[in-house]
Amino acid sequence: MASIGKTPDDLRFDRYDSSLFGGGDLRLSFFDLLINNPLKVEPYCIRSKEIYLEKSASLHDVLMLMSIRVDEGVRRGLYFNDLEAVEKTAEEPDGILVAMDTLYMQYGKHIPASLRREVRKWSAEAHPELVKCLALLLGASAQGLTWHKMAFQRIDRDNLEKLADRLHTLPLIEEGDMDWDVYRLISEVDYKFLYAGALDISQAVDRATARLLSASDELYAPPLRLNTILGEIQIGTTGDDIFESKRHLFLTIDWGGNDTYLNAASSRPPAYPLGITIDLKGDDIYTGNGSAGTGIQGYGFLTDSDGNDRYEAEELGQGCGAFGVGAILDAGGDDIYQSLTLAQGSGQFGLGLLIDRRGNDTYSTYRLSQGYGFTKGCGLLMDCHGDDHYIANDTDIRFPSSQTAEHNGNLCQGAGAGLRGDLWHGHSLGGGIGMLIDAQGDDCYQGGIFVQGVAYWYAVGMLVDGAGNDLYEGVWYTQGAGAHFGAAALIDESGDDRYQASINVAQGGAHDFSLAMLVDRAGNDTYQAPNLSMGAANANAIGILLDRNGNDRYETTGSLTLGAAQIGVDQLSLRDFMFSFGLFMDLGGRDSYPRAHQGDNRIWNQRQWEPRSFFNNENGIGLDGEYAKP
Repeated sequence: MASIGKTPDDLRFDRYDSSLFGGGDLRLSFFDLLINNPLKVEPYCIRSKEIYLEKSASLHDVLMLMSIRVDEGVRRGLYFNDLEAVEKTAEEPDGILVAMDTLYMQYGKHIPASLRREVRKWSAEAHPELVKCLALLLGASAQGLTWHKMAFQRIDRDNLEKLADRLHTLPLIEEGDMDWDVYRLISEVDYKFLYAGALDISQAVDRATARLLSASDELYAPPLRLNTILGEIQIGTTGDDIFESKRHLFLTIDWGGNDTYLNAASSRPPAYPLGITIDLKGDDIYTGNGSAGTGIQGYGFLTDSDGNDRYEAEELGQGCGAFGVGAILDAGGDDIYQSLTLAQGSGQFGLGLLIDRRGNDTYSTYRLSQGYGFTKGCGLLMDCHGDDHYIANDTDIRFPSSQTAEHNGNLCQGAGAGLRGDLWHGHSLGGGIGMLIDAQGDDCYQGGIFVQGVAYWYAVGMLVDGAGNDLYEGVWYTQGAGAHFGAAALIDESGDDRYQASINVAQGGAHDFSLAMLVDRAGNDTYQAPNLSMGAANANAIGILLDRNGNDRYETTGSLTLGAAQIGVDQLSLRDFMFSFGLFMDLGGRDSYPRAHQGDNRIWNQRQWEPRSFFNNENGIGLDGEYAKP
């Protein structure tokens, strides 16, 4: 930094500079924290990974953290047992009927006499622990849906029903278009009430799952099919069951067999705001659009404790929230997740969570998935163990990108995005937070455009990978890359990794007031990248590549790489007063570079890419030295 007359304190944006060129409603504080403090990005991402992994056995705990990240923090259950009354009722002899009475009273109704008789008969024959867990879930549902009702109290029910079928289209809208009815809905929902309900219900799901697992070898009950005000309750067997309903699957529990679930663990607004599924064993199939942990104007919670499972949905599935909360916790098995869009940890105006704790898993999608966050939303995909494969399809071109029609615009694998409206109607929306966390394993990440720790328009995108020899493949805006006011990071903690990008803006490449970082903390790594990459910045951005240790190889044919910067816009603009900063650092090992002036134990400056006679704001620095900590 001293070689160009700068200090680390200069490595930050002036918010007032960038506000001259962009903006948007619903800007998140976490975005501001990162975009204005680049030196905090690496430690904050690493610590976030550690915290989320520590909480990964609990839907409740992770969702609580996610609500805080979108500035709607609710911490029910942190210090007090908010389910104490519900749990006490569940232990009583007729607790299941009391809980169901409470649920019906939320809607101003009474339990039909026939339903009461069915419940009594089944409860007398079922294992007591199963009865108590069902009572717990019913009581928590009643409590949580009280908060849910308050979250939507300012919105006409008929209007909610009309909008429900349109919510999935908003993140797909081309720039310049807007569904104004949905736009108005954003400010009318009370997200704190919404998340309070989600925390109460998800905590009950966590506790019921743990209790059922403890008693799983002793569980018994006759099959159960109950029609309730919120849809069907279905209790399975140890055989291979099929769970489906012409109305709605409200609550399903199964402790054995290879089962098939059709449209389970989801909400169907506005009549059916909640779906819960708990499956303890078996190789199961979850299928149906808007299913398997999907909350659309409501809640969908799924826990699957063991088995090699298959999840299939074209859209809105596998941990997706839109004006709601959708979450999956799969605790074991080699699982396959397949989708087209808006899945696998996808949140827009809500929270979408997918946790897979064990197994060698495959995640396949096309776009807006695998840790994707849109406006006022947070999406998290967290895989805790195994050799995993993340695919954002770029061979079957269904969503051609604006960069090049030969590749899909994915926005996957730790991607955040907002809505840019300044070139059309002026109503821009700040973006959300997209996170992909993989704790360990030899993993493969594949995609096209906007993949692997990327962000666009006042959004945060991060991919954090722990241990393992990993492969990252992308095309454009990939591997820690940001465009138009994004904050993006890819952090890989250890392993001999390969980073491959083919067209433009990659590996700590930043464009237009974005912050983009790629940090590899250990291992003998290979980097192959195009132009505007490897710690490069364009149009008043900050791009950083930091490799902390290992014998590494850097290959590129681009000129704006390896610590380079340009402003790159028309001269005589106010942008001339605002810097672009490209920073490349390799802090340990014997390394290979493509150009003679780059090499071990050297410092090189690559600034003034487009020389101006009276400005000096294009700052590019490359550093290779033996600074790695033991």
